[in-house]
Amino acid sequence: MNFVFRPYRRRDKKALCRIIAPTWRFDEYFPGIKNTERLCGFVVDMFRVQSDYTDVAVPAAEGGKTKASAGALVDGVPVGFLFADAHAKRSGVLGRLFYRAKKKTARAAFYVKIFFLWLAGFYGERAAVRKAFLSYCSVQKNILKDISFDAEILCLFVDASHQGSGLGRRLLSRFFEWSKKRKIRNFVLTTDTDCNYRFYDRSGFKRLKEQSGCLGIPQNTEPFSRIFVYGFSLSAGSGFSSAPTAEA
Repeated sequence: MNFVFRPYRRRDKKALCRIIAPTWRFDEYFPGIKNTERLCGFVVDMFRVQSDYTDVAVPAAEGGKTKASAGALVDGVPVGFLFADAHAKRSGVLGRLFYRAKKKTARAAFYVKIFFLWLAGFYGERAAVRKAFLSYCSVQKNILKDISFDAEILCLFVDASHQGSGLGRRLLSRFFEWSKKRKIRNFVLTTDTDCNYRFYDRSGFKRLKEQSGCLGIPQNTEPFSRIFVYGFSLSAGSGFSSAPTAEA
């Protein structure tokens, strides 16, 4: 199947939530949160505000795409997406300073908005939402603190109806090419056993770290739940030399 790729648009959020929902199962893990669709939307917004690379895939017309059909299809329903943050690879001191200031301003505005929505109970039971959010932030901060990298894949999802079509690898390949043009040497991603983590084993990633638990799910006590950090090197001499580590 052919696909058309384009940057994320705000109106994509509902479709992205539908793709994410079967994997992250907010309704199962957080019974205290009544509106899991809103919580899923919050997660999409959180990834978006951290990203400087967004790539969304929509199906192309049968029989191949033309210039006219491609223009129409960019408004189609997304079936896969990849968001990434390449914060470490901005050119020049001024460029990096400007980027950091812009990113901090965007994040501050986002979290102020989210705080008031949370306070008003927009996402459901406040204590459950707060616990989930703080758990996710804590895991992300601690699990990556000893790893040096140029960029991070924040999320990569493919709709269940298109899994096995090669779309995930195409999204990765497009990100690889984008990264090479910006002289990004390596990048990492965090995933867990709720996701298709074996995909990264088959795609040439190196497992750098492993620990028990699930991302953002503090009450998940399943004994075999694991969180993984994977790394990928795009150029010689920029690899992750440390052996994979496991933590109980």
